[in-house]
Amino acid sequence: MAGAPKGNNNAVKGKLWSDELRKALLMYENKKNGVKRGQALRKVAEQVVELAMVGNKDAWQEIGNRLDGKPHQSMDVTSESTVRHMVINASPEDSVEAWQKKHQVLSGSPSPDPKPH
Repeated sequence: MAGAPKGNNNAVKGKLWSDELRKALLMYENKKNGVKRGQALRKVAEQVVELAMVGNKDAWQEIGNRLDGKPHQSMDVTSESTVRHMVINASPEDSVEAWQKKHQVLSGSPSPDPKPH
């Protein structure tokens, strides 16, 4: 099953934040700095480009991530596992259960010794 568990509201919180940022960017106005209402996002983008042009690596990364998408992260995982097999060499006349009883083996683990020591 993909996605968040039933009842998880994290996406709603993220959407609320995103919606509020959009509203704030649309409503922002600063006459001293020459930013008219509705131009805030454009001004932020221009500043990121200006920073990238003077060598700011964070600005380069932001532009690359927004235009090309964030690079996928990969992880190499190696694992070793040990598998235990039980081979039963029962004679043709013995059933598996008869062999297990004869050799005191039950489901791959030894059964308790019926004779006291």
